Amino acid sequence: PFLGIEDYVMDKISTVERQASRSSEDLNLLVQAVDFLERNTMVNRAGINVLVQLLREKGLLDTREFGRRWKERTLAHLGGLYRKERFLDAKPQVLTAFRGKTRRRFEERLARAEELFFGLRSGEALEVLEEALSLDPENHPLLAYLGEAYLGLGRKEEAARCLARALESKDQSAGALLAYAHLRLTEGRLDDAQEALEAVLRRRAGNAEAWTLLALVRGLRKEWKGCQQSAAKALAIEETTAALYLLAHALLRLRRTREAQAHLEQLLSLDPECEEALVQLSLLHLARGWWARAEELLERARAVNPGSPALAHS
Repeated sequence: PFLGIEDYVMDKISTVERQASRSSEDLNLLVQAVDFLERNTMVNRAGINVLVQLLREKGLLDTREFGRRWKERTLAHLGGLYRKERFLDAKPQVLTAFRGKTRRRFEERLARAEELFFGLRSGEALEVLEEALSLDPENHPLLAYLGEAYLGLGRKEEAARCLARALESKDQSAGALLAYAHLRLTEGRLDDAQEALEAVLRRRAGNAEAWTLLALVRGLRKEWKGCQQSAAKALAIEETTAALYLLAHALLRLRRTREAQAHLEQLLSLDPECEEALVQLSLLHLARGWWARAEELLERARAVNPGSPALAHS
């Protein structure tokens, strides 16, 4: 599998050099080439960094745009891995719940979907699972999984269809309820989202994601004390940037600025490029007359997102 790798990569680099531009097509070629290297050869991160540095020095690489696309590609890859792992978790429940007539064909469809998930071909895998669902239309664990997967891919209509049917079951799964809460939040239906999240927490009080989303719901309602409490419970289970930001924002609204600042600084230690935290912390410094610190943070925020509306008048 390593034969011809060097020629493949050099061909991609030569394409960029010949065109001598920073076009969208060139950057996509480069991202694909580096991704191919990382997945299919023994090249390590240091080697990739040398490659990127070489192209930067030649003036052929927009570093920020490359970084953005690399991050998008990595997140898409991680999303595929997550859908695979979630399917492997759900598969035993899906098989147990089978009530159709042709179990052999049903199992064949699940096995084929699993192969596709391992190949990170999520779209095709979900089509195969729809075929499996046609053989057992009332399989609630399968409906719940499909709803979660569709939601993760941004296919809201399919997600809503599957989740509505999955939640008709008396034994509602925490995963389906959480996905349903996500969906309703994106639609601004806060009552439905909160009801689903509270149902999740009655089953799994240690679910950090449910506490974080509940903090968001309460924040959107300007229930700052409740937002702060829910975010704190989420952080007691798992330290995430979303929960940290919600907690800091709630504390600011409650005029507990010193605590808010500590959490914003903690957030930036985890994610130095969090634009919202950079801007919020700079405003705190401005309010205290700490101009140099505020300016430094605003410059960092501009580097992350030069077109940010929050920085338009800064």
